[in-house]
Amino acid sequence: MKCSELKPNDTVVFYVTVYAGGKEEVYDGNVIYADNNAKSVCVCYLEGYKSRNDVIPFEKMIAKADENGEEMLFGGWIRGKSVLLQAE
Repeated sequence: MKCSELKPNDTVVFYVTVYAGGKEEVYDGNVIYADNNAKSVCVCYLEGYKSRNDVIPFEKMIAKADENGEEMLFGGWIRGKSVLLQAE
């Protein structure tokens, strides 16, 4: 599936660096909107007890939850039926 096809409220898995100087980690969250001109997705997610929303480039998007997809495991703790996302 292409990142440009994401819709609001889609559940997605992506890479993000939440701490300055930290490493990229895998998180899951919900799409607020996809900006095809900027090639990015605004995502709302939980980081610990904090609600965050960040703009994630298409290249950092991994997968979208999909009941018709394959069972996948991300980051060792996020599991579910998903389809992989393609950056354009």
